[in-house]
Amino acid sequence: MLKLAKERDELRVVDSEIVTPTPTAEIAKQIVALTRSNRYGLYHATAEGSCSWYQFAREIFTLTDTKVKLSVAGPNEFPAKVPRPTYSVLENKALKTGGLNVFRPWREGLVEYLGSRIRA
Repeated sequence: MLKLAKERDELRVVDSEIVTPTPTAEIAKQIVALTRSNRYGLYHATAEGSCSWYQFAREIFTLTDTKVKLSVAGPNEFPAKVPRPTYSVLENKALKTGGLNVFRPWREGLVEYLGSRIRA
């Protein structure tokens, strides 16, 4: 999103797909926590909470004070090569039940990620 904002004056992002942005660093922490336990199985592993792609982009621009005109794109404005679900949020129930969930809300992960980009 930040790269696109540098290249364009206006960005259009879909508001009809709900996701959970999850930093790879947090996925790595979760994998480490799982490998240090004696719990085996299949787990959903994602940050807490959800947002649309539009809300995610808006938060990125707000946190970085990026000036770009952001507007909502229509649900079919960017046709995908494969069908995508409109709601792809997962629940970390098995991680929580086992006391292994290390994920924070997606916004906290985004703040940390953007902060690390600025420090680099």
